[in-house]
Amino acid sequence: ALIELKRLLASGRSIGITPDGPKGPRGRVNPGAIYLARKTGRPIIPVAYSAARRLVFRGWDEYWVPLPFGRAAVAEGAPVTVGRNDDIAAKTEELRQALDRVAAAADARVSMPEEGLSGSMVFWLYTAGMLLFSPILEVREIRVTRRDPRLDIEAVQGILSPMFRRHILFLSQAEVRTLLDQHLTDARKVTVRKRYPSVLQIAIELDPLIARVQIEEPEGSGEAVTATGSTADFLTDEGAYALAPATGRTETLPLIRLVDWGVRPLPGANLLTPAFLEALKGAEEALVRQFGYGVEERVVFLRAQEFHIDVGPFNVWFDTRSSIGDQLQRFRTFLRSIDPREVREYVDVRIANRVIYK
Repeated sequence: ALIELKRLLASGRSIGITPDGPKGPRGRVNPGAIYLARKTGRPIIPVAYSAARRLVFRGWDEYWVPLPFGRAAVAEGAPVTVGRNDDIAAKTEELRQALDRVAAAADARVSMPEEGLSGSMVFWLYTAGMLLFSPILEVREIRVTRRDPRLDIEAVQGILSPMFRRHILFLSQAEVRTLLDQHLTDARKVTVRKRYPSVLQIAIELDPLIARVQIEEPEGSGEAVTATGSTADFLTDEGAYALAPATGRTETLPLIRLVDWGVRPLPGANLLTPAFLEALKGAEEALVRQFGYGVEERVVFLRAQEFHIDVGPFNVWFDTRSSIGDQLQRFRTFLRSIDPREVREYVDVRIANRVIYK
């Protein structure tokens, strides 16, 4: 082996030697390198390296390999020259001390505080940057959960089309809700969930239906404008007009006839205010609970802002210009003074201090 190393050195090449190998003990310098330097006249450069993160193998030499993304350092010492008359033992000790110094210098370098970004931090920043701007995190699918049969999923998909190809991390749930609220006037609750890497999951709850609607021309025309096919007209609890499939459940809803609507409303149009609905509900409940009548029909006159409730023998006329409580009190006073059997068509309680009947 020494002959081959001498030949390599003589050809001008450099070689590397672990002076405590191949059998150790660890850290003890064997004289082979000193002999080789004396024979060839080439200097010995002491070199050591160290790493902050390493995997150490069990063995006499405690061999280790550096792990990725950690700090590593290489230290180099002053050359050690060996003359032909130098003492081998003395030069061996000199080389050992030089190697100990460069090993300590390499260890110190990797244990120093980091200046700037560490390798692991650079790796994670790079990974995060790749993810942030990767097309993998673009919205590629929007799933809509139908909780009401009147929800048009294709229409919702069209409303949400600007969300496609948007980066899912930078897309806020509030932005999705705002877009849906602008187009779905009867949306009560919108739930948005992100399913990484590229799916938006949308659940929409609509305002509940409280009544069936029959839209008519003014009294006397006898014409009614109704939906066709499997859909029917409904009213939500916010007073908005809605088209929905007719089902067994919706057939049990109370019927409200709407009069004086010039043009057929579009879905989502506000037909009645919540205050009007509250007045209608209060009057109906009072007629049933306090007076013992059964309600057979409700007719709402949109332009006049009044409603007629058919209780069987006759209709009771109300409006929203005065308190429903006051109008019910006038009806109560009327029943005390007039036999209800005398009424053939209606009792008008809209006018203060008087009741008109026919």
